[in-house]
Amino acid sequence: MDRTTRDQRPPHSQRSAGTTAGVGLLLILLGGLATIFLLPDRANENGPAAPHARRAPAESPRDVVLTPAAADRGPGRADAAPTAGRARGAVASPTTIEREPDAVAPSRPTPGTVVVLVRDADSGRPVADAHVELIVSEAGTDAPSTHRKQTDARGKVRLAVKGEGSVLVSAWTEDSTGGPMEVDFEDRATESCTIALQRAAAVEGQIFDARDGQPIAGAAVSFWTFAETDRVLTDSAGRFRHPRFPVHTTSQQMRVSAPGYGGAVRYVEITPGGSWTLFAAHDGEADVRGASAPARFDVGLTAALDVTGRAVDPAGRPIAGALASAEGYFRLLPAVASRDGGEATADDAGRFELSGLRSDIGHAVSIGAPGFAPALLEVPSGPEGVTDLGDVVLDPAATLAGVVVDAGGLPVEDIEVRLRRVAVERDRGDLSPLDAGARVQTGRFRQRTDSLGTFLFDALGAGEYELTVKRDRGVIARLQTRVDAGELADGVRVDLPDSLVLLGRVRDDDGAVAGATVAVSRFGEVARVTTASDGSFRVAGLDDAATYELAVSDPESGATGHAVAWAYEEPVVRIGGPDGRLARSERP
Repeated sequence: MDRTTRDQRPPHSQRSAGTTAGVGLLLILLGGLATIFLLPDRANENGPAAPHARRAPAESPRDVVLTPAAADRGPGRADAAPTAGRARGAVASPTTIEREPDAVAPSRPTPGTVVVLVRDADSGRPVADAHVELIVSEAGTDAPSTHRKQTDARGKVRLAVKGEGSVLVSAWTEDSTGGPMEVDFEDRATESCTIALQRAAAVEGQIFDARDGQPIAGAAVSFWTFAETDRVLTDSAGRFRHPRFPVHTTSQQMRVSAPGYGGAVRYVEITPGGSWTLFAAHDGEADVRGASAPARFDVGLTAALDVTGRAVDPAGRPIAGALASAEGYFRLLPAVASRDGGEATADDAGRFELSGLRSDIGHAVSIGAPGFAPALLEVPSGPEGVTDLGDVVLDPAATLAGVVVDAGGLPVEDIEVRLRRVAVERDRGDLSPLDAGARVQTGRFRQRTDSLGTFLFDALGAGEYELTVKRDRGVIARLQTRVDAGELADGVRVDLPDSLVLLGRVRDDDGAVAGATVAVSRFGEVARVTTASDGSFRVAGLDDAATYELAVSDPESGATGHAVAWAYEEPVVRIGGPDGRLARSERP
């Protein structure tokens, strides 16, 4: 019999016809046996809990709005600047809806679990039968997995997790929504979060073909703060009605997709008073405003563009497995753009196909493969249907290697080196008002020098390149060089003639400390170097108009130290001491 059954079993109220003494002895024996069986379970229940990872605070849903690639917090916010963040594109895996069973009795969640409590923001009461979407990103996995559950009678769902990672949680009912909230988890830990459901407003509208105004049936409509799977589809007349627009936030991104069309994203807003706005995407367009209920947002879609081609080597042989990617940016607001793109892998014949791109903006198409330099082609806006690039020849990859030295001719460790291919003018055609014309994958590379001051860039195409060296105060050196297809360009030397050098030493009570790590920071880390055998360290490329924080750690002893110094002070950082953290900076 399990513990739950034993704990809930009612006491035995019937007695046999035997003597009182016999009954008493029998009860004592039974009590002793019950104690023996129950003690281990009680000890486990009251034992130490599993270690907890960082947990998301139980607070109201955030009003941060993120785009799929470029990010923005919406019009009218002071901090509306592009932010790097994890892209939330299409659902990465098939979604399964799981009904959370009602528990017979409360029990402690098992380790390796994320527990979500869904409550009503106004009353604070748990919400049963709410939909909960959990997008799990585990360390070491290529793509997130998506799960959908429904809350039990206590407003909870549980999801088993493995290893380390994070879960993005959203929840909704018929007329309310909450999230997203991100919860970090660690191996065999239990993490909890609370999603507060806010009042939502209904939105309706029509999705149509931007060319001829014909309605589009089967188009999917969703909002950015909503879960990936909370979508509605248009009917045969292109009409939709979505019951859950989050009116508690400033503005949202409305996303629309349909087979055969490029995806669209528009900024929309509904105020608590009921007025609504469909914001203009470019300078020549006017905002659409109204106060009717429900709000009405009509969106036109452009026909999709498919780009095909064949990756071949200089001898014309197909390159199987070559990776092709497309990148373009369309406007969400006059000063905010979002990425449109896709990826495809070439088959055994070298052929690839990039499908579902927007045809009203240009795209940069990159084709690359191991051992070959990537080819970069421009596909202008305008054509719809299929654009065939034909045979795309990939040249053998070139390599560029060099060293960065300071004014004393000594190597500069852990300084950033950037490589940019000198721009080649390409015909992008006539840009549409929605085409931002921006490109990211244009052959820019960056890395940091090693302890010998050296750097190496490989998988380069033939052409002219510009090298820049940067530290915390910006570019401090710049030069141009050329590489040829399939060749190694080495011996490139970048001099920092006017670079200020920070010279210092690390010591403890026994003398110089070799192999200690010195992190140099100013508004963030600018260098990380290792001390030599005499405890010295050297950091070039610093600004003499600022002080720097030095954080020292000795991996062998575990001792640490901190100091603040100007670059010209030549500080000595002492580590160790009775508390293991005593440190000071002094002149040598």
